[in-house]
Amino acid sequence: AVLPRITDGMTVFLDVGSTTSFVAEALRQRRNLTVVTNSIGVAQLLANHNGNRLHLLGGEMCRDDRGTFGPVAEMQAARFAFDVAILSADALSPKYGLLFHNAAEAELTLAVTAAAEQIMVVTTHAKFTESAPHRGPDPQQLTHLVSDREPGKKLARSLLDWGVEFTLATAISEEA
Repeated sequence: AVLPRITDGMTVFLDVGSTTSFVAEALRQRRNLTVVTNSIGVAQLLANHNGNRLHLLGGEMCRDDRGTFGPVAEMQAARFAFDVAILSADALSPKYGLLFHNAAEAELTLAVTAAAEQIMVVTTHAKFTESAPHRGPDPQQLTHLVSDREPGKKLARSLLDWGVEFTLATAISEEA
């Protein structure tokens, strides 16, 4: 569902997370991307592939996420002009938008979204009912949500109010 929105030559940010790792795998079909990430897994998938240029943000390594966070990562991310930032989240609230368990992750998303033309959130439907204490970017900054199920009525209404486009991701058949 994300791949058609990413064209060769774009500058893309991908954060840490299992969902963004699946996006990174799909992006191996694109060429000459400038990819910026704080995720070791994303970096391993996209570095030295199809002419991609990869920038791994510095900062403090968070062992659980296998990603870098903190002021160094934020400062480096702010130096780029992203065509699209692809973010995950720990929760998606109809009141607050993206929520995170880790304050440093929430802060990094603020730096990234300030430097992005489009902000795409990729998440599973399980995040629609979760909660977390740290707010991410203003939800009106988000441009697109991709998930495996439709959001409930309350979240769907908030997405509409915020101007966020929703795309339902469908499973790729084994025969494809």
